Amino acid sequence: MTYISMMRKIYVKLLFICSLIFIIGCFHYQDALTWLDSYYHVQQQEKEVQVQMSDKVVSIPLEEYLVGVIAGEMPVSFEKEALKAQAVASRTFVLSRHLKVDNTTNSQVYLDDQQMKKNWGKQYEQNKKKVEEAIQETKGEVMTYQGEYISALFFSSCNGKTVNSEDYFTGEVAYLKAVDSHWDTSVDPKNTRKKLLRRNN
Repeated sequence: MTYISMMRKIYVKLLFICSLIFIIGCFHYQDALTWLDSYYHVQQQEKEVQVQMSDKVVSIPLEEYLVGVIAGEMPVSFEKEALKAQAVASRTFVLSRHLKVDNTTNSQVYLDDQQMKKNWGKQYEQNKKKVEEAIQETKGEVMTYQGEYISALFFSSCNGKTVNSEDYFTGEVAYLKAVDSHWDTSVDPKNTRKKLLRRNN
């Protein structure tokens, strides 16, 4: 066997091995693409909120749920920035509850489409669009503290000042601290206010 013939056989074998490796690599590459595509779509699937109604549990897509919550918790006549703040607070709240809530003030009041139409009447389309825009413009936004969802508690008004968590609940929460909110006294003048006097013994 001449040197040239021997080199030719070696070249053919190497070419065969390289082709085989290339083909196997293509299969693995395709599998990898399929896995990545599948993973991406799983990640993109919208979270479902489990809402305990009076007699059943209803599964509602998160962003759709937020429309009903904002409709139930805040007048749609408020500025869009207020609606956006409510959207972030409500999204954070339900995620901190692991997407399991009820339909009362113990969690968040949720209105379905039928209830929104009844409440808004001819303004239904306009109002719903405004709420949906507020949700879309804050999509994915949440509040966290040290990497965890905060307990995003909210209320309509606070008589001019909020309170520390330990003054209302049992235990201190680092991010729930009293702050000034004096504008509440003019924004919500119907709220009853009482001054408590402590008598020293």
